[in-house]
Amino acid sequence: MADKLILKKAKWILDKIHLVGAVKAEDIVTGSRLPYLGRSYYVQVVVNKQNSAVKIEFNHSKFKISIPDRTTPQSDIKKALEQFYREKAIEKITPRVQKWAERTQLSYKGLKFQKWEKVGKLYRQQYYHSELRCGKVIL
Repeated sequence: MADKLILKKAKWILDKIHLVGAVKAEDIVTGSRLPYLGRSYYVQVVVNKQNSAVKIEFNHSKFKISIPDRTTPQSDIKKALEQFYREKAIEKITPRVQKWAERTQLSYKGLKFQKWEKVGKLYRQQYYHSELRCGKVIL
């Protein structure tokens, strides 16, 4: 009985195995996880033909990534994610820097955010950080 069912569904099973094997580990797909604020969050990718570009939303428990169509390249998704991270870094870090500048009575010229990449166990400008310059003092 089970053998007949498996033989009947063999093509479907092989197609699904091939599909899972075709996804690269670094690809952002439904079910993958993305780091954010020190944690790892579930990703849901949906096709929304009303979007002309990739749109990323975060609702405190998961990322929802809307793509214009199924042929959207991973590079477009990664660029949108990088922009999301940059915007959120500016949104979260700027008020903190302003608060600490007021508390310490130090002034600063501005914030600079850079990208850091992970290379093996080492980091080479991967996550966004701020550079705060106060006269000759660098905090």
